[in-house]
Amino acid sequence: MKTLTLTCDLGGSLTKAIVKEYPREKGVSIIMGSAIANLSKKSVEGKFSDIPIESGIWIAHKNEYFVLGDLAVKEFAGTNSLKKLKYEIAVPKLLGLIAAAMTSHNCLEAKIYMMCLLPSGEINDGDKLAKEMSAACKNEIQSSHGNFKVELAGFNTAVEGSGVLGYRVKKLGKESWSSRNVVMAMVGYRNASALAFENGVPVFSPTSDLGMNWMVSRFIDRSAVGLSASMAPKIVKSLVDAYQKSDEDALINLSRKSDHKDKIADAKIFDEVMEVLFDEYSRALFRFISDSLNECNEVLLCGGTAYLVKPYLESYFYNEEIEIIWDGGVEVPKFIDKHDLDYRLADCYAMHETFVRGIDKLTGFARQAQIVG
Repeated sequence: MKTLTLTCDLGGSLTKAIVKEYPREKGVSIIMGSAIANLSKKSVEGKFSDIPIESGIWIAHKNEYFVLGDLAVKEFAGTNSLKKLKYEIAVPKLLGLIAAAMTSHNCLEAKIYMMCLLPSGEINDGDKLAKEMSAACKNEIQSSHGNFKVELAGFNTAVEGSGVLGYRVKKLGKESWSSRNVVMAMVGYRNASALAFENGVPVFSPTSDLGMNWMVSRFIDRSAVGLSASMAPKIVKSLVDAYQKSDEDALINLSRKSDHKDKIADAKIFDEVMEVLFDEYSRALFRFISDSLNECNEVLLCGGTAYLVKPYLESYFYNEEIEIIWDGGVEVPKFIDKHDLDYRLADCYAMHETFVRGIDKLTGFARQAQIVG
């Protein structure tokens, strides 16, 4: 029976994980859309087995059937359920990642060690999630891609940002870390959170609603040209393509108008709205982060949303003489990042390294390599 390790990041816009056949195989990324829809058995039974798991899968849990990923959106009007806490909808998503990992490793039975990153405000629910996962894995995991038998050898949770934070502490060394005031800021789709450390000691962990969702909802309201909340994933992609990848057609293609001249007019509105929104959002984000600690030496800044306003944030922190260490200096190896997620995988990868080394101690495996892979 194969042994797998899974390090999971349940992002608001994308579910990410790194799976590794323990102890020697190199790890690799798994992704799945974060949307979810709960359905009856009749809606999914005998269906969707021919769809790649990363495009969607259904999972049975507690007499309900949950469709995950893009399939949930396209077929069943699934949503990202941003109003719910992450841990509340974590079990079906984690079961989906287990099914994806076991399918990619061609096994119907496996021993699995699992790590799940949770927001700081939900970390006390980690024990509850562990119990729910243990109960869910006692019977076969039923899915659109077959049934899987799992021995859940271990289930751990850690605060989002812990991977990057641990990497930075190790890089600085304990003596240097204990003399610095640092804010670890995670800016994702759902929200923004901060972990503040004074002389290396945690002092404050605020959370705000300043995620990408904050900007998207205002973009829809202010542009007022027929966009809707259901278009949020498309809007996010268009904004990233337009402002990070310099795609001149991204905003034009976002318009719902049929006439090309009207599309161009909408694109101009979009650009004008975003010019103001980028400034407002980055100022709000700067206030949130800088207010987390009175005197700050450096900010460890992570999350795809932060990169969208990177020039603004760098300018504000530079003026305050506060250094930004993007992703804590973590670099994700190319052999793991097969989906080209780059910095979006940084926290998950850094935690993967820490988690697997913890399993090494548990099992007594003597690893010689600098990275666990």
